[in-house]
Amino acid sequence: MRGFSILELVIYIAVLVTVSAVSIDSLLRAQPVFIRGRLIQNVDTSGEIILQKIIREARLAHDIDAASSAFNVHPGVLALNTVASAADTTPTTAIASLVSGALQFQRAGQTPEVLNSLDVTVTNLVFRNVTQSGVSKAVKIELTLEARKGRRIVTSNFYGTAILKNSY
Repeated sequence: MRGFSILELVIYIAVLVTVSAVSIDSLLRAQPVFIRGRLIQNVDTSGEIILQKIIREARLAHDIDAASSAFNVHPGVLALNTVASAADTTPTTAIASLVSGALQFQRAGQTPEVLNSLDVTVTNLVFRNVTQSGVSKAVKIELTLEARKGRRIVTSNFYGTAILKNSY
């Protein structure tokens, strides 16, 4: 039985070191891509949840409380005269507002619900009151979200419009 010569052993070690170096380099180069992908996913998910919630609630509402709302400015506030739910027509109010980078939605008498995830910050929130022909009422939403991890920052803009119930 014959063993390895010293030259064969050196060649095997050199090949192993080269393959290991390439593998480690590839992993280190891929890590920022994975981090950025995670940040994009978090921002997109929060944006989708926020827009769906506000648009769904605005569609249930029968009017906008203009006195309690702040339109065309950042941070905007949207106060809706609405119902408790699609199944419960008890009149109530609901307010969407920005508190320390978190978008909160609160129905009268209930605890505020934070709509964005903890690692996502709302950097811009503007509501626009839209009235067509004095009858139709709608609200436009402009939203900018930001997520960061270390030096990596991801920012995305989101836009949505909802026509209020019984206004068309």
